[in-house]
Amino acid sequence: MSVILWIATRKGYFVRFRVSEIPRYGRQAKGVRAIKLRNGDEISWMTCMDGDGEIIIITENGFAKRTRKNEYRLTNRGSMGVICVRGRNAGNLVAAEFVKGSEKIIVLMENGEAKVLESKDRVVADRNKGGKKIVNQ
Repeated sequence: MSVILWIATRKGYFVRFRVSEIPRYGRQAKGVRAIKLRNGDEISWMTCMDGDGEIIIITENGFAKRTRKNEYRLTNRGSMGVICVRGRNAGNLVAAEFVKGSEKIIVLMENGEAKVLESKDRVVADRNKGGKKIVNQ
């Protein structure tokens, strides 16, 4: 099984490709493009993962959802990505994390409050959905 690099953008797109697709260069090289960003978009999260698990996604308007990782197809390095958050009310993606069981996730809000989410309490949702409201603003 190869290691997969995951990159998410604020506008809710995921790129998922094998780390082995990234060529090796010297330290002075500029590197290669991992994702082609849309106008006004930026990278908000990145990780490497091998093995099983699901993704919890949290948006700026207090929505969260848990999605199976196989709902996101492998893409080529440099692609524009696959949609992972949809819905006007959800807002931009602010956090994403892999979970494998009943992990707890602490969400810190702008006003200093903290909310603890149990990953097992999140219903598995389709990657095109906006998620379920977890925080009232």
